[in-house]
Amino acid sequence: MDIKQPYKNNLCPVKIISPKTDKSCFFGYYDLKAYDDSDNYHLCNIAEFEDRLPCPDDVLQLGVIDLDNGNFEKIAETKSWNFQQGAMLQWSRSEKDVVFYNVFEKGEYLTVKKNIKTGSVSCFPACANISRDGRYGLKVNFTRIFDFRPGYGYCNTKDPFFDVLQPENDGVFLVDIEKGTEKLILTYPDMVKAIGVSGLEGDKFVVNHITFNPRGDRFMLLLRNFHEEGKSWGTALIISDLEGNMKSLMGLSMYSHYDWLSDYDLFGFCKHDDVHDLFNVNINTEEWTRIENHGLTNRDSHCWFTRDKSMFIGDTYPDIEGYRQIYLYDMKKAEYTKLIDAYSPWHPSKITDIRTDLHNRFNTKENKISYDTVQNGKREIAELDFSAMR
Repeated sequence: MDIKQPYKNNLCPVKIISPKTDKSCFFGYYDLKAYDDSDNYHLCNIAEFEDRLPCPDDVLQLGVIDLDNGNFEKIAETKSWNFQQGAMLQWSRSEKDVVFYNVFEKGEYLTVKKNIKTGSVSCFPACANISRDGRYGLKVNFTRIFDFRPGYGYCNTKDPFFDVLQPENDGVFLVDIEKGTEKLILTYPDMVKAIGVSGLEGDKFVVNHITFNPRGDRFMLLLRNFHEEGKSWGTALIISDLEGNMKSLMGLSMYSHYDWLSDYDLFGFCKHDDVHDLFNVNINTEEWTRIENHGLTNRDSHCWFTRDKSMFIGDTYPDIEGYRQIYLYDMKKAEYTKLIDAYSPWHPSKITDIRTDLHNRFNTKENKISYDTVQNGKREIAELDFSAMR
């Protein structure tokens, strides 16, 4: 890779926090908890390569970075992973010293719950999202996602419904984490019917992204149809409770990155009323509100709100020179502040699903931001310290 200046226009200090190694270090998706509650430790994935998609026998090391001394401690490994979300490695939001991650064992995908201090381990059906209280998980077909977007699914087995466009025995499963049980609550035929658009009988669908609201009593999902080469997929935004009572908030259109503003307000980049922009939608009233931008030109970015919902951070896709922004947006003042331009161009192989998006995420104190980058020519984890700006 042609290396330019690693970063520029930074308003706050930046440093690499991942281990010093020739291997590929990254964390994963922007909505996973990377820092522990003390902000002393940061989770990290280490891969042996970074120039191709993972194969079934490729091993990913999972571990913890001590931010005081930079040491990496391996806690597990897995063969179920990708470059966008890793193995869903994340800290529990309700239990101290507990992490979750996904594995493939004895022919099935599982989520492992591990206390890294005591070593205690339990397993349950593999989840794409876990409620903040740790009671429930949402299971989807990871292999079907791999067939749709390899950067977000797992390749360890063949989708049993590969030739079924809208399988009745697949969809969204609610997992009771304590009991280790699962229940199918949304099927593909029912989800497609909920979209309310005719002419979809011949389309193959997949649940691509899914997330509980903060309270954990509802969730949203993005239902997408497999696209033809050279064409984009369509996205339906569906909301459901834990009993499977659902509704679609838009037809088969465009919806991208998002975050919950409240238990009933969902913020994201989408197409609404023929306008591509940032919108908030109230899932009860179905009222859509467009967000003021004021200088925010690249609006489709991974957004993460502060706990008081007054601000959010976002990142962008690369500009013509390969630089991606991380910015801070003040909702009350409608003010946009660029924090850094980090050099992370598209991967030279042109394989979309091995790209390195920044996936910016707050620490617990919300005065630092970590992000994945190739600003130095390899995958690493960097950190911005903007405590002086808070």
